[in-house]
Amino acid sequence: MSDWQPIETAPKDGTPILARIRPDLAEHRPHYGWSEPGRFAGLYVVIRHQGLAPDGFDPGWSLNGPFGHGLGCDDVFSGWSPLPQPPEDAR
Repeated sequence: MSDWQPIETAPKDGTPILARIRPDLAEHRPHYGWSEPGRFAGLYVVIRHQGLAPDGFDPGWSLNGPFGHGLGCDDVFSGWSPLPQPPEDAR
């Protein structure tokens, strides 16, 4: 992707983005909440970050959608890209 960017530059204002989970996730975070973090390595997910809480706490990235799930901080991802525009007839 020509517009692939470092995750540290991604918007943290609730904007959904496409991100890639780092390919070396199991080596980098062997105890990353899943029994086998390596099986998620390199996958692409649509995520969003709501920004810092008023007290400065960083809640991290969540899956985009009403079901959200905490995925962690920037170091879980190797990069990001803006999502394409949806089709005109998308609901």
